[in-house]
Amino acid sequence: MAVRMDLLRNTELFSDLVGDIYSAALDRDKWHHVVQRLHRETSGAKVFLIGYDAATGTDLGQISSGYDPFLLKQYEDHYAHLNPYMDGWLNEPVGVAQAGDAFCSREKLLRSEFYLDFLRVDEDAASGAGLPLFRDEGRFIGFGGHIPSRFAERWEADFVTLLSLLSPHLTQAFEINRALGGKALKEYAQSQALNTQDEFQTEVIVIDAARRVLYTSHSAQRRLCLGNIVYVDDRSRLYFVDDRLAGALKLAARSLIKGAALFPVRIDNLNLLAAESFAIQILPYKGDAATASALGAVCKVDEPCLMITIQPQPSDHRILERLVNRYGLTPAEAEVAVAIDTENSLSDIARERDVSVWTVRSQVKAIFNKFDVSRQTGIVRIVEQERRHL
Repeated sequence: MAVRMDLLRNTELFSDLVGDIYSAALDRDKWHHVVQRLHRETSGAKVFLIGYDAATGTDLGQISSGYDPFLLKQYEDHYAHLNPYMDGWLNEPVGVAQAGDAFCSREKLLRSEFYLDFLRVDEDAASGAGLPLFRDEGRFIGFGGHIPSRFAERWEADFVTLLSLLSPHLTQAFEINRALGGKALKEYAQSQALNTQDEFQTEVIVIDAARRVLYTSHSAQRRLCLGNIVYVDDRSRLYFVDDRLAGALKLAARSLIKGAALFPVRIDNLNLLAAESFAIQILPYKGDAATASALGAVCKVDEPCLMITIQPQPSDHRILERLVNRYGLTPAEAEVAVAIDTENSLSDIARERDVSVWTVRSQVKAIFNKFDVSRQTGIVRIVEQERRHL
C-alpha cells in the first residue's frame, strides 16, 4: 500500500502533509484538500472528517473523499442515524487511533442495514480506522476512513499507524483554529484591525526564514513593546527571551532555509516577572494571495514562513482548584497533573517538588484512576480540556 511506502517512510512527504493540516487550521476551507490528499496518497482509502465546535460556530458537517456521491446523499438522508459505529465514536478514547472493530464489532456491522445497503455497495468497505479528536462540551470532531475488504489485511494496520502519527497535529490544528476564534487567518487579521482593545486575544506573528517580522497582530505588537517574552532587533528580526524558545525558533528557521522537514513546536512558557503563563507555538506557514493581502505581509505568495502564536493561559491556581474540586485530586496530585501537561518528565517533576520519582509515579497512578485514563497523554488531554472551561 502507498501509505507505508510514502507517507510512513518519506519524512518530507509526511512533513508536507502536516503543513497542509496546519494550513487548514488557518483556513478551514482547506480541510477538503487534506481529506482529498489522504484519499489519493493512501491508494484509495475512503477518508472522512466530521464534527463541530460550538464555541467558534464551526460546523464541518462531513468532509469526505473517495465515497460514491450518490451513496453519500443516501447516507445523509437515511443511513446516518443507522450507523453502528456511532456508539464507538461516542465512547472510545479521544486521541487514540483504532481499527474499525474497536468502534463496532465485525459481527454486529455485517448484520446491520448500514453495511448491507450502504458500505457493501461501495466496494464492500467493511474495514477501516477512526480517530476521535475531541468529545467535550460543545465540540465533537473525528477523523477516519473505510477500506475495501479485499485490501483490509494489507492496508488497515498502516492506516491506523498513519492516523496515530497525524493525531497530535490534527489536535493542535483544531486548537489553533479555536484560538483564532474559528476564523481563517485573513478574517482574524481583519478583526484585529477593528478590535485593538482585547488583551486576551491570541497573539500572532508571521516571520520569514531570516526571522524578519512580516506581520503582527495588535496584541502581539503590545507584546513586542514589552519585550518580556519576545522582541525584535534594529533589523526587525525576532528573538525569544527564553533559551528553549530561542533554540526552537533558530532550529525552525534553519529548517525553513534548507527546505528540510519542519514540524510544529509548542512550549509552555512562564513569565515569572509578570506571573503570567503562555502556550507558545511555532508553526510552518505558507500564505495564499488572499491571506497575504489581508495581512499586509511583504512576503511572496507561497513563500514558506513561520507563524508564532502566543496564547495566555489561565493561572495555575485556577486550574489546580478545578482539578481538586471536579476530580477529587489531592492538591499534590493536581500539581503533578499540571506539571505533566507542561511537558515535564517525571524525574523533572520529582526534582522540582523535592520528592522521589517513586512518589511522583504513585501520584500519577492515582491521577490515572481519578481521571479514568491509562496514559499520560490522557492526563494532558483532560487538563487541557479543563483549562478551556476557565
